[in-house]
Amino acid sequence: MNAYKSLVANMGVPAIIIYGDPHNYCKHGFKNGIDYQVSNMDGEYPFGLLVLELQPGFFGNKKWKIKQSDAFNLDQDEANKFDKKFQKKEKKYQYSQELFKMTIRAYLKNNS
Repeated sequence: MNAYKSLVANMGVPAIIIYGDPHNYCKHGFKNGIDYQVSNMDGEYPFGLLVLELQPGFFGNKKWKIKQSDAFNLDQDEANKFDKKFQKKEKKYQYSQELFKMTIRAYLKNNS
C-alpha cells in the first residue's frame, strides 16, 4: 500500500478515493468521504466511500462529489470472453462480498 501511495503521489494525484472496507483501509490513513465533504453524486456519504488525501489541505472547505468511472459499466459477455483467456478458477461465494455490499449501501449522516 505504501508503494502505491508513493507512486500516485509522485504522479501529482492529490487524493485516492475508493469504495472499500474501512477496516482494511483506515489503518493506511483513509478516512470516510464525509470527513472531506466528498459525497457520491446524490450528495450522500456511503460508509464505504474512503478518501486518502495525499496533498494536505487539497479538499479545503468545499463540497465535492465523486463520479464513478464508466470503466465499471462493463459488458458481462465481453468480460466472460476475456476471462476464458486465463486458467479456469473456481468461482465461489466469499462473505466479504456481502460485507462490501453493506458498506456501499449504508450512509453516514452529515450533521453540519
